[in-house]
Amino acid sequence: MVAVTKRPPPRRKRTAAEWTAYILAAAAAAALLFFAWFHLVERPRFDLVVRNTIVHDGTGARPFEGWIGVDGDTIKVVARTSFLVRPVGRTTIDAHGLDLSPGFIDTHTHADQSILGSSGKIRANNFVGQGVTTIVTGNCGRSPVDIQRFRDTIAYRRSNVNIATLVGANSIRREVMKDSTAPATAEETRRMCALVDKAMLAGAVGISTGPAYLPGRFASMEETIAELAVAARYGGIFTTHLRDEGSAIIEAVREATHQSKAADIPLLISHFKISGRTNCARYEVLDKLLAASGIRGLPVFTDQYPYTASSSNLDLYLPDWFEALHGKARKEILETPAGRARLTGYFRERLRGEGFGDFSFASVASYEGNGAWAGKNIAQIAAAMGRPATLESQVDVIVEMLRHGGAQMVYHNICDDLTLRIARRPTSMFGSDSAIRYTSDDYVPHPRGWGCFPRVFAHLVRGKQAIPLEEALRKMTSLPASVFGLDRRGIIRPGYYADLVVFDREAIADRATYADPFRPPRGIAWVVVNGEVVVSPPQSPLKKLRGGADVQQALPGRFLAREHQLIGALR
Repeated sequence: MVAVTKRPPPRRKRTAAEWTAYILAAAAAAALLFFAWFHLVERPRFDLVVRNTIVHDGTGARPFEGWIGVDGDTIKVVARTSFLVRPVGRTTIDAHGLDLSPGFIDTHTHADQSILGSSGKIRANNFVGQGVTTIVTGNCGRSPVDIQRFRDTIAYRRSNVNIATLVGANSIRREVMKDSTAPATAEETRRMCALVDKAMLAGAVGISTGPAYLPGRFASMEETIAELAVAARYGGIFTTHLRDEGSAIIEAVREATHQSKAADIPLLISHFKISGRTNCARYEVLDKLLAASGIRGLPVFTDQYPYTASSSNLDLYLPDWFEALHGKARKEILETPAGRARLTGYFRERLRGEGFGDFSFASVASYEGNGAWAGKNIAQIAAAMGRPATLESQVDVIVEMLRHGGAQMVYHNICDDLTLRIARRPTSMFGSDSAIRYTSDDYVPHPRGWGCFPRVFAHLVRGKQAIPLEEALRKMTSLPASVFGLDRRGIIRPGYYADLVVFDREAIADRATYADPFRPPRGIAWVVVNGEVVVSPPQSPLKKLRGGADVQQALPGRFLAREHQLIGALR
């Protein structure tokens, strides 16, 4: 028999009416599902929402896709992205996959000088433009002596950045002893300690010393330890601009660690670096010294800026014997051949010790006697004046500047590879060492004032791969908040203050240069201080943020006093 296969009957084609019915039924089902989702989904409401972002909480933990809700100045919710939750904000930042972290904390600034030297609102645009939401000022031994008055000034004038301050031991010494080079008497030490006590009560986060500068060069070990001990009673931090950052840096670090232990106060070495080509090898000893100091007792912290040039005044290169002179004695050195020869001999010996043949590494940032000198190094200035290419001619330029009030300088003298090694220290942080910067034609300051923090990402994280992104963020946020005792800052967590920065991890970079130091960075999208937006992008964040963001008019910054109990966790 032959099997007969039955063919199925041909399918009947659906009519137009049947297709319409099917489409209407599917649409109705989709509408029902959407209706159910729309009414069942949770819609928490906040003053500010940041959504569609990669959340880095600042502790070094792994980031996650999520959102945060802010009410007033406080973070209320931190959550992972979920289709069941659709937060609603009076202000909503859709980050489009950009990164969110706590606002950066600049551990080392000189903004107090900018604030006290101006009037009106405090607009620290070069800081917030970098993603910085809190600055620590009063460094290198220089600060307002009356911290309560400084605090009141900030509250009255208002600021777009949070401001914490140290009290400067050099400023206190000058207040009590004027320009005396003598060791402090017992009574003078008592008066200085009383001023430190008053400053800490007013909210100072610690005390800074500057033995590299006047009058701190002449402060005795005893008076310094006595002042540090007062700050220690309030849980303060001790920061120092070392007496020497070149050939005598090991002795300078030993001096600072001895003072820290004697006063029982944690130490932070400011803008930690080694100056001079011939001194780079000293880091091996320094690293062991700092590690041993931390193990045996109090922690030793450092901060740095990621550049191979420093900036300070001209006095930093002057000898102690010259700094101790006044009036006629100083004038005799500057205006007589014998005096200039003595200075030249000192400079020649010092430069030889640092591996330099002349002052071509030293550029003028600002000099009131001649604005045209800004941006030129001392060798170039001497040549432009028609002088022979000798060290004596360059000393003549230095003398000219000293006779007319001195100058602010940029010194290209930092050991490059040590910048990377210092950044890897687990207790290292970042500080710009900058004041508030405004564009000026006769002032060419260090580019760190506009570029420090973005440069960390571009140079240390992406470029040299010295530290991973999460570690860099920890060093910019939670670590400095703990070191300086800043209550509920530096971490994205419910109950913490809403100091935030949204950035593009691939695009963020510094654009300020030594020739053009006022260029804002790229890659910063939004900056939030105490729950208010102070920086926003000029274009869609979906595109690379190649230009500077727009600084808003909001002034939500505050004076931040120390939370004294926090320092105990560091010991």
